[in-house]
Amino acid sequence: MGDAAYGTAKNCAYVIKQGTDFIFRITPSKFPIYDVMGSRIHRKMLLPVGKEKIKETLCLIKEKDTKGKIIKTHYVRVIVAKIPENKVKAAQKRKKAKAKKAETIQNAAYVFLVTSLTLTEESYGKEAIIELYRSRWQIELLFKCFKQNLGIKTIRIASQ
Repeated sequence: MGDAAYGTAKNCAYVIKQGTDFIFRITPSKFPIYDVMGSRIHRKMLLPVGKEKIKETLCLIKEKDTKGKIIKTHYVRVIVAKIPENKVKAAQKRKKAKAKKAETIQNAAYVFLVTSLTLTEESYGKEAIIELYRSRWQIELLFKCFKQNLGIKTIRIASQ
């Protein structure tokens, strides 16, 4: 599980080749996804519509070699959830300082996730994926609290 820094098609393909699963947050403009026919999917096609809060889309990612040649495609699920209305303005304000495109500010109203967890398993519905990712964020906040309030700069593991 990882944030947008890990959410690249290359990292997704690597994890799949290792025989494990992932949930990564992605930046839509930096994460090319395709439909089953191989056509690029625009981020607007992924967004929830109307009263829908979460939308899920089955997509393909393309694994490329060092020369950019496509060597394999992988199925992934892209799950997009609306951020609660009371938090959208703050999220957009944070993005505004670094945003080069208006699309970046619009994307701040959503959480874009990609996962290899299958659709067939009931325990991994789109709501469960969102909850798993939120749980990861709670752990990040705990580490932030340790570092800021307790003056801990490095957290080390003594044993497995």
